[in-house]
Amino acid sequence: MLRPLASNPHCRIELSTRVTSVATSISLQGNPQIRITTSNECHPFVFDEIVIAIPLGCLKNSHVRFNPPLCPSITQCIQQSSISSYEKVYLAFSSAWWDGTDGDGPTLVHFLTPKYLPTGQPPFSLEIVTLSNPDTFQKQARPVIFVQTYGDCAAYIISLVRHHDRCSPEYIAILADFFKPYLALLPHYDESNSACSPTAAIATAWLDDEFSGFGSYTNFKTSDSKLGEVVLDEGVRAMRKGEPERGLWFAGEHVAPFVALGTTTGAYWSGECAAMRIAAAHDQANGEKGMCDSALSN
Repeated sequence: MLRPLASNPHCRIELSTRVTSVATSISLQGNPQIRITTSNECHPFVFDEIVIAIPLGCLKNSHVRFNPPLCPSITQCIQQSSISSYEKVYLAFSSAWWDGTDGDGPTLVHFLTPKYLPTGQPPFSLEIVTLSNPDTFQKQARPVIFVQTYGDCAAYIISLVRHHDRCSPEYIAILADFFKPYLALLPHYDESNSACSPTAAIATAWLDDEFSGFGSYTNFKTSDSKLGEVVLDEGVRAMRKGEPERGLWFAGEHVAPFVALGTTTGAYWSGECAAMRIAAAHDQANGEKGMCDSALSN
């Protein structure tokens, strides 16, 4: 039985340590050897096998150098896959004014491309979810609106707040002004009522985060033409398989079982699958069945 990582004297966790390169070779005994170089370590780490769980965006941007390069099927999948532009925005209020006195306000609202925006504000389609319904969120219900933004809309919002401190009044005001035309269409909105103005606001900024790969998660683009169409399923399978002969295994939402590709659930499953593949490669599989079995074939 394996001991937890934290209590294993042969393991240590390195924080604030950036991996810069992964070099693989084969020992005289025919076993893989992996040397990992970091930005703040004089001597490289040496392993027999590693699980590579860095985001797809980091692989696409070559944040980590592989020597020799990854095999062509994996390299091609990394190049042809795309990262989505998805940002979350949370707007907090002093009260859930959209619920009114009966507490039965909207839960999900989808705005199509609007025509009622102030001059100069680009029109975007977006979704909002209210987090105030006690029947749905019980004790966690709050007077908060969660906004999902995608693509050009997400990029535009990040461009507005990029140079402002998240705790500053200017930051909150920028987000409040941008979403005001949308909020104004919710029930019981009253511009003269201070409760209808956000008291706090925050947006994710994955597009600006180099450690997330300047994006959020794997995105499969579609086209209306077969000409030049990219088929990524075999590429994902290749990355999911890894390069066992070099001791390289992959995990993350971008190599998850197809049913959960691009999700946090898929990322968790991919880690389990990688662990089971490693165990099977060393004849230590315990015969467990489940999602990882389908991942091997799907």
